[in-house]
Amino acid sequence: MVAAVGIPYAARENRNVVVDVIASRLPPRMRGFFDAVSFAVGLALLGFLVYVAFREVRYAASFGEVTMVSSTPTTPFKCIWAIGLVLLFLVVVRELVRAIRKAAKR
Repeated sequence: MVAAVGIPYAARENRNVVVDVIASRLPPRMRGFFDAVSFAVGLALLGFLVYVAFREVRYAASFGEVTMVSSTPTTPFKCIWAIGLVLLFLVVVRELVRAIRKAAKR
């Protein structure tokens, strides 16, 4: 559950690991274009993950899925993970808008 909230927070604060070997040598406008493309691809993948995560929440809730050993319901944990993915999706949308603005600058 900590990871579900921690990952979007780290992305928002730009505390993730970035290796800019080639991109650091590009002009800002070109770097913004490459950032926009990579964020768009990331959004597509995250969108798919959000869809699958909420489908799993619905499945776990409909059957009352529980863990095998302690019979703990899994639905709340899957729901928190799905909400964390939505938060990460929103952070990446914000970064995509910033990258598009950076690429459009003259």
